[in-house]
Amino acid sequence: MNKEKIKHGIVFSIKILPLVLVGLWMLTLIWIGVFKNRPVNYTPQMLVYDFSKNGDSLKYKVEHEWIPLDSISENLVMAVLAAEDRNFFVHEGFALENDSDSIVGKHDFLEQKTISQRTANAVFLMNGKTWFHRINETYYTVMIEEFWGKRRILEVYLNSELMGDGIFGVEAASQIYFRKKAGDLTRDEASFIAAAIENPLGVNVQHLSDSLISRKKKILEDMSLMMKVKMGKKPIDEVENVKFKPVYRRKWRG
Repeated sequence: MNKEKIKHGIVFSIKILPLVLVGLWMLTLIWIGVFKNRPVNYTPQMLVYDFSKNGDSLKYKVEHEWIPLDSISENLVMAVLAAEDRNFFVHEGFALENDSDSIVGKHDFLEQKTISQRTANAVFLMNGKTWFHRINETYYTVMIEEFWGKRRILEVYLNSELMGDGIFGVEAASQIYFRKKAGDLTRDEASFIAAAIENPLGVNVQHLSDSLISRKKKILEDMSLMMKVKMGKKPIDEVENVKFKPVYRRKWRG
């Protein structure tokens, strides 16, 4: 009798499994569809962010404010592309070849992931290195490339990526580091934020590390070599050779 029940249970599971998989697939499509046009104000990583990594950061909260791509300085768009994914508008979500000139390829922290992969990971998943996680990341990367398009992916990424201890997105980073809107960032300031993305927990606003300054300088050089991306807010005219202003201490509370 028990064997019969087990047999029926196995048969039932096999029959219902496709329905379960289809149901889960439909739920992911709805999730992706909801975020296609709406602001992404919360992500799994924001909800469970752990401030205990840095002792004095316990007094902080997760800082985030959504702004549309048209309100983000072109300088910052260029800086992030130069730092992380120069071929963003060419590839279909994955970098099949290493870019020997890319900053990304030289640091394990980013694991040579494209902006599309990092967006999928930031919005739909938690950090992880298991095969299950990578399969899900690949799935969501393909789906957002198909249904969102490059402009939307870039907009969501710039609003969702970790850019400091508890600092998510460019508006929070701009307000905390420079006390200005993300649309008003100069090239120097934009390159600093782009450099901070590589190791956000290592950013010390009271003492900038040599490695951070070096990354910032490299990003500025790479920005000059790239074709101008006319996406985002047109930056105000800048005076050449203006001395880079030091970042402010953290006070912004969104």
